[in-house]
Amino acid sequence: MKKNMQTIVLALAICTLNVSCSIAQNQDRKVHISNETSLTNKTPELLSITGNSDKTATDQINDAQKEKKTVLLVVYKKLDEAKDKALKIANETSVIKAETIEVIEMNASESENIELVKKFRLAGAPMPIIIIIDKNGIPVGGLPLAQATADALLDIIPSPKYSEVLKALNEKKSIFVVAYKKTMNGKSKAIDVCKEAVTKIKDNAIILELNIDDKSEIKLINELKVNILSPEPVIYVINQQGQITDTFTGSSTSDELVVAAKKVISGGCCPDGSKKGGC
Repeated sequence: MKKNMQTIVLALAICTLNVSCSIAQNQDRKVHISNETSLTNKTPELLSITGNSDKTATDQINDAQKEKKTVLLVVYKKLDEAKDKALKIANETSVIKAETIEVIEMNASESENIELVKKFRLAGAPMPIIIIIDKNGIPVGGLPLAQATADALLDIIPSPKYSEVLKALNEKKSIFVVAYKKTMNGKSKAIDVCKEAVTKIKDNAIILELNIDDKSEIKLINELKVNILSPEPVIYVINQQGQITDTFTGSSTSDELVVAAKKVISGGCCPDGSKKGGC
């Protein structure tokens, strides 16, 4: 049985290729970072966590991506107290998940970093700023010092399944999400229908299995507005723009899924439909 169309846009996925949405919102709040004298009582134990300073920021990011690590990129223009504070927050965050997070510093004023400044649209961003780059190399957000805390940074880092969604969208693929519980019947049938749909659109889509009981995926579950009371698996279709275009249960066909995958809902890339900030 086909359900009513949802016109929801994934909060992280809508800005997969840059962090301009986050930065623009921060600028709208008129965040100002004061330039103060450099710290004299730095914490060597924390500052030593950052990547290899002999390599460029680009090389360090590429190395982290090969190791499937999330990058906290501390971007600055001046060696001052504000920069030291941002670096300390990033390092404190990395300690919480030391095996999966890499902290890298980048001076936005240096010529070797011009391409990264352009890529992440940092020309007008408040400095210092911490950019969060997913393990697949996709920037997913940025926080200026005034808003940066370990909890806030960790909240932006995508969960494993959310990361798969971002990767697929970055590759211009649609996603068929099969939301299920281990106690449900019909999961295999739902996946088979999705496989047929993937074949019909020439592998330009992925199938994502989402266990509703997986607490680490609560953000994605909430974004999809998964019906946790459903007695059977539900298929959520996300188009290449990151929009949830339809949901299906029961005897849905692969043709219906293909139509939903190709459907585009009008509106901007940001959750409120706003196009400001270059989204």
